[in-house]
Amino acid sequence: MNEVREFVIGSYHTFTDWGCFIQSGWTLDSAKPKTKYVDIPGADGQLDLTSALTGQVNFDSREFKASLIFPITKNRSAWGLLKTTISNAINGQELKIRLPDDEGHFLKGRFSVGKYDDSTSAATLEISATLEPWRYKTIPTSVKNTISGTKIVPLENERKPALITIDTNAALTVKLEGKTVAIPIGKTEILDFVLKQGTNNLSITGTNAAITITYQEASL
Repeated sequence: MNEVREFVIGSYHTFTDWGCFIQSGWTLDSAKPKTKYVDIPGADGQLDLTSALTGQVNFDSREFKASLIFPITKNRSAWGLLKTTISNAINGQELKIRLPDDEGHFLKGRFSVGKYDDSTSAATLEISATLEPWRYKTIPTSVKNTISGTKIVPLENERKPALITIDTNAALTVKLEGKTVAIPIGKTEILDFVLKQGTNNLSITGTNAAITITYQEASL
């Protein structure tokens, strides 16, 4: 038997917890780059300032829209109770959502509950959200290693720049792209540099150090 497709919004599963099916035609906008162009008199084309401030391209929020089909019931008042349950759970709340075909990632943003229609044999409820552009990995990336001397530790990262946290039982020196940071014993979030898209080669120096590096990857 095929599994029923459902959204996971916060801690709620739209089918498992509420018995709602997803109406076909739900939409999620693509992440749109925030571009900025300036006309230069006497020059061809335009000057592209899109990434001039930070060196990175920023993106607009995504709009998500869907309709939930309520379970068929002989007691129509049960639909009203379910509508109230869903509204109390998500309306106006900032929550994570996991989509049916992308279980390895989640998005997050603020949700709204819209039109409710019980005029047919199956009631429907419109839901929507304004979401961040990024699809975050459901499980943060964790890399364990042992450092004695100097070692290059490659870290793979998706599109979004990521901060790393290092948990170590011995003091370390960490270097990336010319920036060097001293790391004490314990857990430290490094704010001096970020991981870029692709492979980032950290140079780590220490003595008999057992380390765990964690970071949150995200894609578009």
